[in-house]
Parts: sequence; structure tokens; C-alpha cells
Amino acid sequence: MTGPWLSEKLYGYIGEPGTLPGVHSAWSVFFGYLTDVHGLFESNPMDRVARPPARQPRVAFFELDAVERIVAAQMTPELQAFFAIAYGTGIETGVSLNLTRADIWEASQEIRAAGTKAHTRDRIAKVSSWAWPLIWGYAQHQSGRLFPAFWRDDTMSRWHSDTLEKLKLAHLPLHNARHHWAVTHLRAGVPLELAAGSSDIRRRC
Repeated sequence: MTGPWLSEKLYGYIGEPGTLPGVHSAWSVFFGYLTDVHGLFESNPMDRVARPPARQPRVAFFELDAVERIVAAQMTPELQAFFAIAYGTGIETGVSLNLTRADIWEASQEIRAAGTKAHTRDRIAKVSSWAWPLIWGYAQHQSGRLFPAFWRDDTMSRWHSDTLEKLKLAHLPLHNARHHWAVTHLRAGVPLELAAGSSDIRRRC
């Protein structure tokens, strides 16, 4: 098995249109190992194979009417508040589950999401106007954690999935709730940096 022969074969296989870029990367690492460590080739055969173009990620999200149905379908105020936070702030599920009453800022209608940019750096999330009454209506009566300690990411994802099935909505992951928040804010003219959650930029605006 010679380098030129293998390069030719790989080009016909991996260079085909539509091949995932990850396939190219995996083969590059594999043949790089054979080349650099074992000396089986003079050069990595994958250097001759064109990398497929990167695929654009698909942004999937619910519009506000569907989001309001999802939140309204929850059976308790704490569940409604949780899903209002998920769709109305863009805060990650794990961070939302650890929020406390002190993280909810009534005066500015914002939420301090601890450690979301890095473990030592917080993010300040502006709450969507539709979500604030639900969040504050629940949070103002709490004194410590907003949500039960036994709630977990998988628990909330399962409740979310059950709600979508009940309402006959498309099955989008709970993580995609963040897409709703981001898209609605970008449509409203919010700067990209602010929608991305930079508290430093928020303070300069």
C-alpha cells in the first residue's frame, strides 16, 4: 500500500460532496499517526484530500405563541417560572436550576446567571417582557433557591418533551429554548454582542 495509491483511493471516498467534515478530520488524525509515529508514509495522504465545506448549523426554535402555550401548560407556578426563565432569558438549564431569590433583580428585570461565561464570570440576562410577570410572581415569594434541589437537567428535559407531545408541537430539545430568546432579541434590534450574553457590553450600552 503506497502513499500515492492510498491518496487516490481516499480522494475518491472522502472527497465526495456531502461528506461530513468530521470524517475528513478523523482520517487525517489516523493517517497522521501512521505517518509521524510509525513512518508508514512520507507525508500524510490526507494532505491531498480537499476538506468538505462546513455545514451551516440549523437554528430551530419556537415562536412566541408556541412558547406561551408551553409555559401555560405547566401545572404549578414554579414550573411556569422555570420554563419562563428557559425561554425568556436564554439561561442554561443547569444554571437556572441553581438560581436563588437574590439572583432576580426586580428594578431592572434582569437575572444574574452565575458562572455561565466561565466559573468566575457571571452573565446578566435581560428577561423578556412576557416572561417577567411569571418569573417575578413566583420568585418574590421565595427566600433561597428558586427550584427544588432534586430537579435535574434530565428531569426538566423530560417534562419539556412531555409538554411538547401533549401540545402536539415539534420535538425540539429544551436547549433550543435559548434560540427563541436570542432570535427574538436580534429581531428587535438588540446588538449581537448583547444577545450573546456579554454583561460587559450590556453595561456599556
